[in-house]
Amino acid sequence: MYHVNRLSCFAPCREVFENSHPWPPRKLAQAGTRDIASLAKPHRRAHADAPCASVASTQNWNLNAILRGYHDSELLLGDEQLRLAANTHSHASIERSPPLFTGQIAFTLFQTALIILQDGSVGDTIMAINAMREIWSRDEAVINGWLSINNSLSAEIMAEQGFDSLTIDLQHGVIDYADAVQMLQAMRASGVAPALRVPWLDPGQIMKALDAGALTIICPMVNTPAQAEHLVSCMRYPPQGTRSFGPTRATHSAGPDYFANANENVACLAMIETDEALTNLDAIVATPGLDGVYIGPADLALSVGRGRYPPGLDRQEPELDKAIMRVLEASHSAGIRAGIHCGDPAYAARAIDRGFDLITLSTDARILAAAAAKLVADTNELSHRRAGGSG
Repeated sequence: MYHVNRLSCFAPCREVFENSHPWPPRKLAQAGTRDIASLAKPHRRAHADAPCASVASTQNWNLNAILRGYHDSELLLGDEQLRLAANTHSHASIERSPPLFTGQIAFTLFQTALIILQDGSVGDTIMAINAMREIWSRDEAVINGWLSINNSLSAEIMAEQGFDSLTIDLQHGVIDYADAVQMLQAMRASGVAPALRVPWLDPGQIMKALDAGALTIICPMVNTPAQAEHLVSCMRYPPQGTRSFGPTRATHSAGPDYFANANENVACLAMIETDEALTNLDAIVATPGLDGVYIGPADLALSVGRGRYPPGLDRQEPELDKAIMRVLEASHSAGIRAGIHCGDPAYAARAIDRGFDLITLSTDARILAAAAAKLVADTNELSHRRAGGSG
């Protein structure tokens, strides 16, 4: 059996191929129609210090999309199309050969080889890794986007803008569960890490979000260690937790071995956004299985300030900044991650410099409103008609 290897410099690969070597010609079953050109997209994160950096630098493609491109295109693959070998370090090396295709499908996409290992000690699992964890493993900060509009097209557009992860907001966004599933499907081709903020600490909502394919859950209003423990329990299958089994979509979006790896692959973030949570902070961050905390600055300002501060992002008030830094320091002291919602890129960059492991940049609705308002304002400023001048 040949397994597709998962490398840190590529998006997750999920397909498993069973054939003897050398590769005989074979037809990959047609799974549906998809614009093949849309799959030919450079992957956003490749690092010189990552395994197979030489491969990443020359063949820097989203393999997850490539695999689906092969699968969906009903192509014939032969010995000369793919030459694959595993090197002595259990990573893959690629020997490229000219494409055999013509016409629309003769894209550089199909010059990229599948990475396949015969060594059963590597690539023995095919669950899509949580890219958020992958980035954290390199001690890098995750740049997260926020989706509050209930539309799969806007989600797909946001997924193509370079974010490391996207969070679908079921708490304050105008989104229901069916919307979220379609948005997750639209995001999949980009390789962006799928996250979801659930409406509340509710077992059914958390488990359904995971079953839909979210790999990271952000839960609001976690104020006590008991609530943090309950959140962690809802995220994991027994014996680590109480999650019910039924990954209806996740089995397909993340791989058939989802159950075997889900407990270690999903990420669980508790929102710290009240004065009560700050009081219980040390006990909350010490919760076994909690992967991190996420600061909600607007609610934190309302609670800590007791009405003295208006809600909003990018807090500069000394009292609030002190509370934010306390959350960061406590989480790192406990060995877990810290995230914060930001509005301005300068504030977000400063948060990364201060040590935050995840920053969220605004929301899709705010980005759309700001861009539209700027276009109108710039046009008015440049227009002689609006300025009272002659045409």
